[in-house]
Parts: sequence; structure tokens; C-alpha cells
Amino acid sequence: MRAPEGGGCTVHDGCILGLHIPLTEYNKSILRLKYFVSARVADLESLVQERVAKARAELESRLRAQIEQEMMREVEQSKKREVRGGRTLIRAESKKRCAELEESLEKKMKEVQENERKLYKYRLAQRAEVVVDLLSSLSY
Repeated sequence: MRAPEGGGCTVHDGCILGLHIPLTEYNKSILRLKYFVSARVADLESLVQERVAKARAELESRLRAQIEQEMMREVEQSKKREVRGGRTLIRAESKKRCAELEESLEKKMKEVQENERKLYKYRLAQRAEVVVDLLSSLSY
């Protein structure tokens, strides 16, 4: 129902957005909307957390496997060099290889952190999208 034309309609009279709606109904609607938004955000948060956990686990698994393979290769090469007998050369090469592996690991860890940052931004964007959608649906 429409508000009176005389312009004497106030929020205290139950007039909201030009409609004569009792404040209790308006408050109930707001509470339902808040509940819906909270539930939707919680669902999205849960989904994003699952995806982040899955991506992190996969990435850690791949990194572990790759590091293990590289270390096995290094051990095999070290054994071959020991047989040949260049002990001082072996130490220098091993140190160099270890430094390379550490640098590689640091790069991979930075990539992991960057991916986590991107996932966090994605999660924020999803939340913002839900809020915008809900607000736009309210304006109709």
C-alpha cells in the first residue's frame, strides 16, 4: 500500500521508501536479509577454504615430490663423483647445488605465498559480489 500523498509520512509512522509498511515487518525483513547474507557468506567462505586447503595440499605434495627427486639425483651424482675420487671438487659442487636448491625452494615458497594472496583477493571479490547482488535485489 502507498503512503499518504500529503507528505506527512515518516519512518516513525511506518513509512519506508514511500511504502506504508509496519516497522516490525520491515525489521523482520531486515533480519531475514541479514541471516540470508550471513549464511551465503559463510557458504562462500567454506567453499573458498576448501579450495585453498586443496590447492595448498596439492602444491605441497608436488613440491615435496620434486624436492625428493632432486635430492635423490644429487645423492646419486654425489656417489658417482666419490667413486671418481675428486673430494674437494665434490664439496664445492655439492655446496653450489645445495645453494641452487635452496634458491629454487625460496622461489617456490614465494609462488605459494603469491597464490595464497590471489586466493584471498578472490575470496574478497566473491564476498563483495554477493553483497552487491543482495543490495541490488533490495532496490527492486
